[in-house]
Amino acid sequence: MHDCQKLIPEYLRFLKGVVDSSDLPLNVSSEILQEDTQLEKIKKNITKKVLSVLKTMQDKEPEKYLRFYQEFGAALKEGLHYDYENKDALADLLLFTTSQSEKFCSLAEYVKAMPRGQKDIYYLVSETRGQALASPHLGAFKTKNYEVLFLHDLVDEFVIPQLYEYQGKKLQAIDKADLELGDKKETENKLKEAAEKFGGLLNNLKTALSNQVQDVRFSARLTDSPCCLAADAGALSPQMRKMFKSMGQEVPEQKKILELNPEHPLIQRLQNAAPEKLGGFAKLLYGQAVIADGGKLDDPLDFAKQLNELLLQATG
Repeated sequence: MHDCQKLIPEYLRFLKGVVDSSDLPLNVSSEILQEDTQLEKIKKNITKKVLSVLKTMQDKEPEKYLRFYQEFGAALKEGLHYDYENKDALADLLLFTTSQSEKFCSLAEYVKAMPRGQKDIYYLVSETRGQALASPHLGAFKTKNYEVLFLHDLVDEFVIPQLYEYQGKKLQAIDKADLELGDKKETENKLKEAAEKFGGLLNNLKTALSNQVQDVRFSARLTDSPCCLAADAGALSPQMRKMFKSMGQEVPEQKKILELNPEHPLIQRLQNAAPEKLGGFAKLLYGQAVIADGGKLDDPLDFAKQLNELLLQATG
């Protein structure tokens, strides 16, 4: 059979071999053969055997498995979408670098190393490791010593959320707006206090950026950065949008949420900024958030102009 889709799932397309079975009714038409239940049984047995062999390789020959994974890991991940029956076995085979190490680790190793108090598994999708390390979303996780998985394959954003959880731990994207980190009541009090203190600034920024963002609001998860862009659950990342556009597909415009760090000196000083200058400052604030998010500015020339004007003012 040149068409092996009835014998192995698509995500194991790297396999090569011969299936020798006396149970196949080779004297009947190819149409009947394709529907034969024996083929389905053979497919299940092959899949389970291959995943078992890979798990043994991972446990006993980790360096050899790593070389395999770096070559075929992206294909293997597709099974999380297409093969629900073997989802747990596939999850055990996944490897990731993290915010704390370039060394690959499994989900089991990640969970085992989780500090006390960490309830979920956190991850960040980005094009490169450097881009991930520069993300403003990492700040609060560094403070709490929570490790974050880095995902760089194009398929990651599509398949990893379908895993949903591992060993009872939910998988959470750290760049989503609805992410809760830390004590909920303490966070609510901090945000309420910020809204009361900087309410005027918040409303002015919302007005100035109404065409660029869905909303502007304060966040308790930022530490070193003044702001960041956060997406609603299910929203496409810049990487996924690029992929769809390269395939010639129309991608609907999605506005993100601009989150502000109320404890950052820049945000605090903007409270006293002259109204006629706040519009320009708002554009710069949004622009740097877009760049940090891995996106592209709609008008880089205008951003450069605003930045140059600010530099001229600062240098007298």
